[in-house]
Amino acid sequence: MRAIVLISLLAPLLFAAPVHAQNGAAVLAGDHIELRTPITFDTGTANVDAESQQVLDEVVGILRMHPDIAVDIGVHSDSSGSSAFNQAQTEARARAIRTYLTTHGIAASRIQAQGYGETHPIESNSTAEGRAHNRRVEIAVRRL
Repeated sequence: MRAIVLISLLAPLLFAAPVHAQNGAAVLAGDHIELRTPITFDTGTANVDAESQQVLDEVVGILRMHPDIAVDIGVHSDSSGSSAFNQAQTEARARAIRTYLTTHGIAASRIQAQGYGETHPIESNSTAEGRAHNRRVEIAVRRL
C-alpha cells in the first residue's frame, strides 16, 4: 500500500513536461539551442518584442535545467542600412538578450554575447527572403 501511495505522489513530478518545452519555441539540440520561433525586436531598436520574451523564457528554462552549459549568443543583420549601424544594432541586441537572461537568474559568467552586423550572411541579401533569414539570433552551447 505504501508503494502505491508513494508512486501516486511522485507521478506528477516524474511525468511532468520540462519547463522549457512548454511550446517548443527553444530546444536544446546538442551544440546549440534551436530557436524554432525566431527572436525578434521592435523595428530599429534593441527592445525584444513580447512574443520573443516568451522564447527567451524557454531559453532561461533550458539554462536552469542544465547548469553545466554556457551559451554564446550571436546576433546578425541583413545588409540594409550602413555597416556601422548594423554592427552597433546587433551589438545592442546581443546585450539586450544577455541582460534579459541575467535578470531572469542566469549567471552572467555563463553568457557571451556578440553582434556580428552583416558580416556572416547565410543567404543572399538581394531578396527579401534572404534578408529575413540573415536577420537572426543564434545560440551556441558550451559545456562548463
